[in-house]
Amino acid sequence: MKEMLPVMPVNVVRLLVVSGLALLCSGAGAAEAPTLADSATEVAERTASYLTATTTAFLSALGDGNTSAVFTVELSATDVFAEGDILSVGTSSLTEAGSAVFGWTELVPGTQYYVRTIATGSAGPAATNETTFTTPAGFTQMCYKPPAGLSDYPWDSAKDWFSSPGNYDPLNFLPSLGDDVVLYSSKNVNVPLRVGNGVHAETRRMTIGNSTYHQQFLVEDGGTVTNAENLILGGAARAQVTRQRTSASPRAANGARRSTSTSATPPASVP
Repeated sequence: MKEMLPVMPVNVVRLLVVSGLALLCSGAGAAEAPTLADSATEVAERTASYLTATTTAFLSALGDGNTSAVFTVELSATDVFAEGDILSVGTSSLTEAGSAVFGWTELVPGTQYYVRTIATGSAGPAATNETTFTTPAGFTQMCYKPPAGLSDYPWDSAKDWFSSPGNYDPLNFLPSLGDDVVLYSSKNVNVPLRVGNGVHAETRRMTIGNSTYHQQFLVEDGGTVTNAENLILGGAARAQVTRQRTSASPRAANGARRSTSTSATPPASVP
């Protein structure tokens, strides 16, 4: 006689099927976002008009379900990170916890910058971290001190720029948008300090004629000047500023030229 199998109620069968599907889904699991630690930025000692810095971004963990993560690091002069505010972008990829180093150039002295790090896992989820750093302040009395008896005082003569009137070691670089410049009288009052054709002069503030002598400042046709804040005529009120036709400034007052370098660093100690 053929053995009869017990018949299970329909609702019990449906419960077993649904439970099986639930077990399969829970076993797959959703990928986790990578884990980031705060990035660290180091500004190099100043040896040029503008500063450089390196930012190290740290990946603490890839996150379950990811085989790699892509770093995207953005540098901005504001905390908005809108498209027009992002000055530089760097990318790097890691296959395990570690760090990546990003380089920034053309940073303005005395400026706060914002760094946003985005780590996107290979399975899709992303994590974001934001930090800030401030570049060292610029000079407050940067001045032009050429030798006596010259017949020409060009602005772009780097060897004639000094950090202050009392300093006798030349800087060997020109002022930046983060420096205050004080132009005292030249050794030859008949020869102006000259911004020549194709030369762009930049300062944060510029004071002209802050002495009892006549100070001349000439911007030739094809030369340009940008003062991030203002131009001041000195207390002696004997400054003479001559300005020929000028073109638009090539640099924003609070920005940096878009220039980055990136390199990935193998697994390292992570904070």
